[in-house]
Amino acid sequence: MKLSLDALLTVDTIARRGSFAAAAKELFRVPSTISYTVAKLE
Repeated sequence: MKLSLDALLTVDTIARRGSFAAAAKELFRVPSTISYTVAKLE
């Protein structure tokens, strides 16, 4: 996966909020989408 602005925003939100669930809520996404994005970055 190329590093996209969306992926950077996701990682930033996880770091600021402290959890995948909180990041998902802020980004209006389901937690599995957040997990998928992080897994693709790994």
